[in-house]
Amino acid sequence: SVAMLTPIDYANSMTTTADGRACQNNSDNEEIDITTTQSFTILPPSDNTTHEPLTLNLHANRNDGILSDVASSIWDVGLLLSAYLYGTNKGRNMCYDACFSTGGNGILEIGSGMGIVGLSAATSALSIHTEVQHDESATSRVVLSDRNNNQILSHLQTNVNVNLEAISNASNKAILEKNISITAEPCDWIDVSTFLHINTDPSCDTKNNFPRCGFNLILGSALVYFPEHAAACADTLYYYLT
Repeated sequence: SVAMLTPIDYANSMTTTADGRACQNNSDNEEIDITTTQSFTILPPSDNTTHEPLTLNLHANRNDGILSDVASSIWDVGLLLSAYLYGTNKGRNMCYDACFSTGGNGILEIGSGMGIVGLSAATSALSIHTEVQHDESATSRVVLSDRNNNQILSHLQTNVNVNLEAISNASNKAILEKNISITAEPCDWIDVSTFLHINTDPSCDTKNNFPRCGFNLILGSALVYFPEHAAACADTLYYYLT
């Protein structure tokens, strides 16, 4: 099914500021590392008086380079998907079910970039978990993933770390610490697609970190730029969901 949302009622984009500049001298040239921080506030469902708005502070590196630029941007569709996941009851329940109602395999976000979608999904799963009767021993995970690039993954992990307090404030700190893990890990879906086309044994796993059929829900936004990305993305969804 496809959910259509009107222009962002739930997510308010706040100001963007450059919060740090560090210069590193190499042998013959100077590389300037510019990190920016953007804050986004996502409102809970309008009929929900229990939970607070979720404010995420997302850090990105603004070095020149197309890979860095793509992964360091918040695209409109990512805001809309985040608004759906945290700002609607259907989206919140979907995240909870993926983490705690169907075996605990959890959620994988591919092409996470700055991580707004995965962080919103994790908060939604936790916020519902605080409201319902649940098995206190049940554990799950939300994995934010992107290409195996040190700069991208470093900033993605930073965004996980700096937003744990905001996530716990919008849900439950004890459950966050005990029942769910939120991590940033490499997942290159071009590699997954290539692997599937050269291996006929369905039980084989790729060199990526996750086993086949390892998740109940896969999220992604603004993933496809080149036509071949669409096929690789479809292969990855097939691999991790079947």
